[in-house]
Amino acid sequence: MPMVDEGWRVPVVPMTINVVLDPLPTPARCWTLGAAVGAAIESYPEDLRVAVIGTGGLSHQLTGPDFGKVFAHWDREFLTLLDHAPQSLVRYTMADFARLGGEHSIEVVQWLAMRAALPEPSRMEFKYYYPFGLMGYAVAAFRPS
Repeated sequence: MPMVDEGWRVPVVPMTINVVLDPLPTPARCWTLGAAVGAAIESYPEDLRVAVIGTGGLSHQLTGPDFGKVFAHWDREFLTLLDHAPQSLVRYTMADFARLGGEHSIEVVQWLAMRAALPEPSRMEFKYYYPFGLMGYAVAAFRPS
């Protein structure tokens, strides 16, 4: 079964990062994966426009006494670091991300891999952040400078 409608003419290369079961990758390993994707894109012989998309919730806790808690301060700090000092995030551990943003917020490593795939310098062109509901939600776009 095709992943997209037959009429869709844009090639898609899906990737997933394990954020569910041990052993979990380290944030540094996710950064390295993203950097390798970026190097592959850069080395492609044709001149193409490429979109690199990262997904995953920001702060959220889906179990226990903190169910539904959003850590908006950490979400905003994470987004700022992702823009201005993205590689500093590789010093964090998955346990750090869980402590700062809730057990299920480790999904942010997918954002980290996306950011590592971008050429430097790249800057956040816009972001929309919504800290209500069951998690911190964001949409952000980066553009190579």
